[in-house]
Amino acid sequence: MDHQVVLTSFVYEHDAELLAAELLAEGIDALVRKDDCGGMRPGITNERGVEVLVPAADLPTASEVLRRGESIAPETAPEAKRGNNGCLSFLITLLIGLGAGYVLAHGVNYWQTGRVDLVGVRFFEDRNGDGEPDLVNFYGKGDQFIGGKSDENFDGKWDFWWKNENAIQTEFTRDSDFNGVVDARARYEHGVVAEVDWRPTARAR
Repeated sequence: MDHQVVLTSFVYEHDAELLAAELLAEGIDALVRKDDCGGMRPGITNERGVEVLVPAADLPTASEVLRRGESIAPETAPEAKRGNNGCLSFLITLLIGLGAGYVLAHGVNYWQTGRVDLVGVRFFEDRNGDGEPDLVNFYGKGDQFIGGKSDENFDGKWDFWWKNENAIQTEFTRDSDFNGVVDARARYEHGVVAEVDWRPTARAR
């Protein structure tokens, strides 16, 4: 196997998996590398990112595939780009939001049922500052993260959904070209991508 080099990195693993799938379709042996403590600390990827590696000999071709994809993708919001200041702000907002949601959910649940066990929390985030939530995380009993959804091009419509079980991602679906039709799906086994189906409608025949 040729020496692997880093082509690029992403905040979200699904973006890295989609690029890797496209590179594989071009005959490039791409790999996805992340460090999230075996799925126990998924938030680490917000700081370190998820890397896409390719053989050094295929780097020029892979870079052209990457540029081709970026030319048709909508501009990413500044808050979604990696950076120490952005990560710190995100973590502070996340902690404050989780704390407030935890207290509120317990209070409502206790008022409705007389029980103190948590039945569900939703965490909202407005990443582009337009006053509308564009990222939602869902939590179940015991504050267990069970999935979420997001609006990646900030048009007011959800276009990415993911599910988790026991703090490990199990699947995601996405409308990658933002036309209202889901065209990307992935299934995970033990936190590792087992199957990817990506059919951009812009390239449908």
